[in-house]
Amino acid sequence: MAELRTLRADGTVWAVGQNVFGELGDGTTTNRSLPQQVAGLANIVDIAAGEDHSLAKSAAGIVYGWGKNLNGQVGG
Repeated sequence: MAELRTLRADGTVWAVGQNVFGELGDGTTTNRSLPQQVAGLANIVDIAAGEDHSLAKSAAGIVYGWGKNLNGQVGG
C-alpha cells in the first residue's frame, strides 16, 4: 500500500497508507487504511511528498515537514 496525501479545499491535509517513518503525520508509525487528518495544520495551500516524508506550506508561508529525515529533507 502506497501513501496518499490530500489537500482539501478547507486547508486541511489528510493522509492514508503505510506509515513506517511517520510520513502520514498522525504522530504514529501505524499504517492507515482510512484517511486520517494531519493534526496541527491549518490554512495549508500546498503539499508535497517524497517516498518517506511529507511537506506542507501554509498561507502564511510556513513550511512543515514530517517523516523520515535521513538527509535533512524535512528541515531538521
